[in-house]
Amino acid sequence: MRAFLAILLDPPLRDAVRECVRALQAAHPPARLKWVGDEQHHLTLHFLGEISAAQVEAITRAGAALPTPPRPPLLTLDGLGAFPNLNWPATLWAGAQDAGGGIAACVAEYGRALHALGFEIDPRPFAPHLTLARVPRDLDPVALRAVGAWFAARRALAPPPLTQVIRAVHLMRSELLRSGARYTPVAELPLGADSPRG
Repeated sequence: MRAFLAILLDPPLRDAVRECVRALQAAHPPARLKWVGDEQHHLTLHFLGEISAAQVEAITRAGAALPTPPRPPLLTLDGLGAFPNLNWPATLWAGAQDAGGGIAACVAEYGRALHALGFEIDPRPFAPHLTLARVPRDLDPVALRAVGAWFAARRALAPPPLTQVIRAVHLMRSELLRSGARYTPVAELPLGADSPRG
């Protein structure tokens, strides 16, 4: 299965992101964007690619063996932005502030564990974000800049700066369907717990 590690949003944050997306959709975007479904918003920590059942077990065992964080990581919703930038947007996102660096530390710990299991780890710096929409790849430069300008002018529609305590990481299955990607939790890896739940 195609898989990744992620942090799932608590209901208040998920509802806030959903309302942000609805407000953006109602604000007449200048191109047909590919919006992420309401229940699919998450914070990706590591993309794993295709993994086997044996690797699922190895990942959950490795996650259970990680040291307990000195304090639970915190995730705070934080504004809107785009990758690679607003002049050439490919992905529109809501920011996720990592107060105290707890999430980045968690990413690093899991990265070391995954590397030991033979996974290739993305060397780019961790940039916490929640994908809201993807911009069609076939847009010309003028249309891309129009999307970026439209999104930049909608900063007031960003979700409020709600915060949640991160108590678990989830191993997620990713299925690419005609209707878009579908993400399903496969295992919950409690931070600092002795045993994962699948």
